[in-house]
Amino acid sequence: HTSGFEGLLFVDDDLLGVIGHSNFSSIRATTCVFKGKWAYEVLISSQGLMQIGWCTLSCRFNQEEGVGDTPDSYAYDGNRVRKWNVTTTNYGKSWAAGDIVSCLIDLDEGTITFCLNGQSLGTAFSGIKTGPGVAYFPAISLSFKESVAFNFGSRPLRYPSRRFRDPPTADLLKAHRLLGYIKNVLSTSIDAQVTGPHAGSDPQPSDAATPALTERSGSRSGSAGVQDASQFLKIKCL
Repeated sequence: HTSGFEGLLFVDDDLLGVIGHSNFSSIRATTCVFKGKWAYEVLISSQGLMQIGWCTLSCRFNQEEGVGDTPDSYAYDGNRVRKWNVTTTNYGKSWAAGDIVSCLIDLDEGTITFCLNGQSLGTAFSGIKTGPGVAYFPAISLSFKESVAFNFGSRPLRYPSRRFRDPPTADLLKAHRLLGYIKNVLSTSIDAQVTGPHAGSDPQPSDAATPALTERSGSRSGSAGVQDASQFLKIKCL
């Protein structure tokens, strides 16, 4: 489904709590990751039928097929104690209300792992598709009245993993600082033009070339590997 959700869902004002309100509803985050190691947590508020994991933008869901039922989506289901990627096999442990599921993706190694209350359930999937044009979104499918709450890092993870990084806060601070410098330069340039020696008079011809400021879109740095990182802390219907 191209809109980022399928079926009817209730989403909390903080955009982190989700309640299913139709047969089998699906929703994905608005932000994806495409390289590096990433993790998010899900608080299981009810212990019914849910499939939690990752999907690509190409996944198409309906009210019969959700996360894990399509080729480029992967899910853990603690209600039936199974993992899903088109086909399904036994995996993990049964979850209960109050449990926390950690969803970990390693795009360097091409693996997906899940943890239950901080205990690894083992590698669920290996050899997942990676490379140019491939990125993964946190995603969930859940049945009627099932509910969860997501944590993408807006508060500390309950069970952080040393192998997986938090959202790139330092990179974001550097980006905001750089934008501040650019704004100051632009503002100074505009003020100089307004208050210059020819302000308020007819422009004077000059053979000197006028310096021009060109704005260039910045390239992503380091191993951040996240598109629109400032929104990685949110989930919402597009």
